[in-house]
Amino acid sequence: VRLARKKSRRAAVPARFEVAAMETLPFPDARFDVVISTPVLHHPPEDAKRLGLAEIVRVLAPGGRFLACDFKARLGKA
Repeated sequence: VRLARKKSRRAAVPARFEVAAMETLPFPDARFDVVISTPVLHHPPEDAKRLGLAEIVRVLAPGGRFLACDFKARLGKA
């Protein structure tokens, strides 16, 4: 987050970066136009992931967008 803030200032991009547990986001309903998750969704157990995704839906404004970039294990041979 510290690096993201530094890059944001350097690029003169007005952005705010927060750290919070995805299962209990400390933001009001419909607060954000965009939520970005990189790469974290492979870490939490399924129940926490479900709660977190519900929280993301809750904090997204109508018509908002959610971008998730994550890893997936490759199974078998290519």
